[in-house]
Amino acid sequence: MAETSPVATQQIDGTHLFLQSCIDRLTDAVHQRGMNISIEHDFSELKNHLASQSAVINPSFDPDEHELDDAFWLRISDPGNRTIACHAERIYRSPDFIADYLETGRLWWHRKNPRPIAEWRSEISPLPIQLSGVVAYAGSMLIAKPHRGQGLSLILPYLSRALCLRNYQSDFHTGLVRQSLASSTVPIHNYGFPRTSPIFRGLLPGVEGEFEQIHLCWLTRDEGIRRLAELPRHPKFPIPLGSRSTAPSSAALH
Repeated sequence: MAETSPVATQQIDGTHLFLQSCIDRLTDAVHQRGMNISIEHDFSELKNHLASQSAVINPSFDPDEHELDDAFWLRISDPGNRTIACHAERIYRSPDFIADYLETGRLWWHRKNPRPIAEWRSEISPLPIQLSGVVAYAGSMLIAKPHRGQGLSLILPYLSRALCLRNYQSDFHTGLVRQSLASSTVPIHNYGFPRTSPIFRGLLPGVEGEFEQIHLCWLTRDEGIRRLAELPRHPKFPIPLGSRSTAPSSAALH
């Protein structure tokens, strides 16, 4: 068995401590808004909540479609324990996430046969990098209208990402957005992705109408940690991390 050097152990411990500090401070930010937050694993509850709000149910997080073992969702509730916001995350392990899950439709459909490709997408556009290893996929964010504009659309994806980095050592983080959202500042300024890449023309599950441009939001592990370290300087919703919360160097992230 290969031994881990003391330097490597210190780097791993430093990364873990940094991520834990981010998780703590993001959780504090929810509490400071007079809300509660919990990590949930019962995806039937998520499905029921989305249905009660007449929201699109993403099949990726549908327990009738998938075994959701490496997955969780965040629930923000008000003092009366009413759900006011949610956000879900799944973990995939693959040598080629795009080929194995997006191109095939297995990202959404597992127990049912995937829809014929011509019904939902055109050709997949190439990315400048292959998404391989441990890939996190996020979706099903819904924030009740009275609680929008308070930074929850930043807190949820950043907290979810920090949990994936800590618990699953994720290599990449991804999400899919429609053209209208990709052309806004939300994916970069709120969700924390450094980019969106056109991935196909088509329709996301539950959306009807003409084909539109769908974009993949993605970032690497290093980029995710750097974005977390930049939270205290966020122009709209800064999150203080504390004097001891210093991001590890890139060499410590692998």
